[in-house]
Amino acid sequence: MADGPVPSPGRLPEPGFQLAVADRPHGTSYSLVAGRTALPAECVLERREPLPDGGVRLSYRHPDTGLAIGILWERTPGTVVFRQSVQVRNDGSRDVTLTHVSSLFLPGIGTGDAAGPASAESLRPWSHPGRFRLHYCLQCGQGENQWREAGLEDLGLMPTCVHGTPGAIQFVSVGSRSTGRHVPMLVLEDRDAGESWFLQFETSGSWFLEIGNLGPGLSDRGALFLHASAAAERQLGFCRTLAPGESFRTPPCAAGRCPGGFEEAVRELDRHRRRISARLPDGRPFPIVFNDFMNCLWAEPTLSSLLPLLSRAADAGCDVFCMDAGWFHPAGADLNDHLGDWVPAESRYTPLGFRGLLDRIREAGLVPGLWLELEVCGFRSRIARTLPEAAFLHRNGVRIRDNPRQFLDLAHPEVRSHLLETVDRLVGMGIGYIKNDFNGCVSLGDNNRPGRSPAAGLLEQTDALQDLVRDIRARHPGLVLENCASGAMRQDYGLLSGFHVQSVSDQEREDLFPAILQGAMACLLPEHCGAWAYPRPRYFPERNLDPETDPAAVTYGGPEQTVLTLVNGLCGRMMLSGRIDRASGEDLDLIREAVSLSRSLGGFLESSFPAWPLGMARIGDRTSFPCLALWNEDRTDLLLFAWRRDGDEAVLRVPLPRAILSGGLLFPSSRPQGRGFEPWCREGRAGVDLRLDGRRTAAVWRFRTGRSGGSAEQEGFRVL
Repeated sequence: MADGPVPSPGRLPEPGFQLAVADRPHGTSYSLVAGRTALPAECVLERREPLPDGGVRLSYRHPDTGLAIGILWERTPGTVVFRQSVQVRNDGSRDVTLTHVSSLFLPGIGTGDAAGPASAESLRPWSHPGRFRLHYCLQCGQGENQWREAGLEDLGLMPTCVHGTPGAIQFVSVGSRSTGRHVPMLVLEDRDAGESWFLQFETSGSWFLEIGNLGPGLSDRGALFLHASAAAERQLGFCRTLAPGESFRTPPCAAGRCPGGFEEAVRELDRHRRRISARLPDGRPFPIVFNDFMNCLWAEPTLSSLLPLLSRAADAGCDVFCMDAGWFHPAGADLNDHLGDWVPAESRYTPLGFRGLLDRIREAGLVPGLWLELEVCGFRSRIARTLPEAAFLHRNGVRIRDNPRQFLDLAHPEVRSHLLETVDRLVGMGIGYIKNDFNGCVSLGDNNRPGRSPAAGLLEQTDALQDLVRDIRARHPGLVLENCASGAMRQDYGLLSGFHVQSVSDQEREDLFPAILQGAMACLLPEHCGAWAYPRPRYFPERNLDPETDPAAVTYGGPEQTVLTLVNGLCGRMMLSGRIDRASGEDLDLIREAVSLSRSLGGFLESSFPAWPLGMARIGDRTSFPCLALWNEDRTDLLLFAWRRDGDEAVLRVPLPRAILSGGLLFPSSRPQGRGFEPWCREGRAGVDLRLDGRRTAAVWRFRTGRSGGSAEQEGFRVL
């Protein structure tokens, strides 16, 4: 056995795993607590291999089944984060059917070990309602990134039985919309120990997370555990038969432990995310994108509607003009019928033609972009008729369909060739930006191959998707890739390690967007948050008003509405849309100012960390006054975003960890009236009062800060 350090159970427990096979007992409970098998305890550790980053690779063998289990436990440099994945290989002489393999099993939480900030004697039992708080994130269409926190008993974990605690807290997501119900991220805050445990499951399909207790329930002894699996029969319907020599690998799960609470955990995860994320080559800045969909053309472009938008996007200072859904289907035809062929609808672009339109975009100084949905095709598309049957995902012997979509098997060589050739062709035409959307759901998954349940087939599909994205980036390193799935229905870091930006929502109302953006900053890097900003005429919710004849489709919403939606876009990567061709006067000046500011803030975003001085607003609370902070690394540079919605209060008191030295209103500088601030620092506490006099308005401030506490005079306070 090779020598090498194994992580101390006191600081980060030795990597664990859970494993089950079809012909071995698996307990009686739906939860892991009572459903563990004896297989891990029966395994023999054969090798410990230290890694250069301080991690370790562990190799186990199970004598009876012939299974070899490898655990890869990697540290992320500069963070307290580690990343674990598990590989199971059949080294025996007969088939073995896996029914459960964990990506992460992390026991030992809450024991108060010597390495922690509190001793075991000072800690209350894990079940005490004041000790642990769990932070988790809810998702729904146009209402994404809704964070909640609760005690363990409130969520279903409580000591009830002298023989153990049979319950557990579970989060389950089934299907290819990996964030359709929840985000695969948890923060478990131990308030007695002054620390938090956290995880981020980096998978793009079905997943299962669990928090439970392994000790005797009524005695309050024993520690909590975190458990993550994308290969669980009971929760996800997974099974995978391994013939001799075959192997199965789980998706990775990142986890860690840090002093502090939710914000500190997000900060550590952001450091990890920056290590694994795709970057544009040669330090290129991320472009400012205009996209013609949201509160704009709604997938019905024509040359006559595109040219004024193109001219205004160039005038506003954008870098990319992205044509969203609609560029490939003839007017009056069903968009879905033409998914998958990706051939321009030339009739939309007469007399210039599609290539002539691309020339116009480049002549205006912009890079052309296009919307695609690479994983699907329409029922009546050419490839639906010409590709072999094996090129499609199947369940129950027929092609999987969702709405009018069919799903391509991304591992099939003809599918892969078709998609790579499509991207090559479009890039050859000058396309430099691709928004890849995903508006369907594969549900349970694909069982087109023997020995695999649908859940196992879905894992293979998501692996093939990540491989495809890597191939596209290798072939076209300068191509900018946006990830979208009806907004944020698939915003996981399994995919975001390969994409440059994530659409955080398709929410159409600018006044509801702030509550989504606040939560998105915990799920994503600030530079990954693609946020719509859609100055527009007031024609919501009537999408199809004729802008040439209906006054409601022509009258602009006014400067305050324009400011609010532009502040939304300034929180992350601005995705400008709306009928900006209708903007004039003050509205147009505000758009130009925001685009210029978004460009100048790009570098700050890429090194910033979020904070929520007043918590997160709920999307349904229209009277709330949301506030979001973005800090630089040493907390000397601060951006504060505030949105006043329908509440009566005009002043928001924001506590800060440091006193303000200088700064002021950043946006809208051309409309400062009604937007004020008053720093305060007394009795060792600091903060600022933000004032927004009008309802449904917003602003951005930027401040330089000093050390925490002290008086304003000691900090040398002055306002520029």
